[in-house]
Amino acid sequence: MKKFFILFILLALIPMVSFAQNISSKRFKKPLMIIDVIGGVNIPVHDFKGSFIDEIYNFQSYAANLGFSTGVNIKLAVATLDVSQFRLTLNMAYSHYVNSENAAYKDIYSVPVGWPKPPNYVYPVRIGGTSSVRYNIPYVALGFEYAIFVDPLLRSSFTFGTEVNMSIITGRVFNQPWGMNESFNTYHGNLRLGFGGNIAYNYRFAPEFGITVGMKYQLMNLLLRSSQETDESGYLYLNDSGDQSINQNLSSSRIMGNFSFFGGFNFYIGQRK
Repeated sequence: MKKFFILFILLALIPMVSFAQNISSKRFKKPLMIIDVIGGVNIPVHDFKGSFIDEIYNFQSYAANLGFSTGVNIKLAVATLDVSQFRLTLNMAYSHYVNSENAAYKDIYSVPVGWPKPPNYVYPVRIGGTSSVRYNIPYVALGFEYAIFVDPLLRSSFTFGTEVNMSIITGRVFNQPWGMNESFNTYHGNLRLGFGGNIAYNYRFAPEFGITVGMKYQLMNLLLRSSQETDESGYLYLNDSGDQSINQNLSSSRIMGNFSFFGGFNFYIGQRK
């Protein structure tokens, strides 16, 4: 019975191996459209990166230390050469950043109307407890990429891309001193424009399917930076432009950026000659 089972498995594998060999020796067509479904780990950089939660209230940084992202890229070939393609790209994605600390902050329970303009500004004093921050950033980006095929069967390629992105930056800062209920301050939705660049390696297992891995650098708030006082709604604002008339610590603009290391799947649709 055992020998029969082994023989059955071997017979079943023969057509699969033959199919793989046929695929591996077949020259694929250059795609008309590609859809990437990807996820990644994001590393905050510039003024987005920080270690302690009070850096938010001191305007030193936004205190993020780790992020995750997921998204869909739609790519349309607009020019095809012998071993390369130019493609237009549309990227729709969501990223989430966090940080936490084994300390809380006195008197930072809810920011008053007029914060952070003195006398409505309270300097954060570290006390016992816990605090944390999270940022929720959906974004959409338009751009283009250049793909270079690196084998004669058109299975492997490197892509180099750039994009202009639009982000909505929101989030919450949590604070819980020992013996007290947790409180939080919520960021208003802040619309920002930026740009990004990426490089990726793609491997095509079959005419319709492949994988991708790569890295991306992104600036999220190159344009539309602003600073303003908290109004009756009680929201925090990013306060990412320099404005010492509001607070002396806002001496210069602050940049939010990240590096992302991503991977995912490619789905190939149509073909270009």
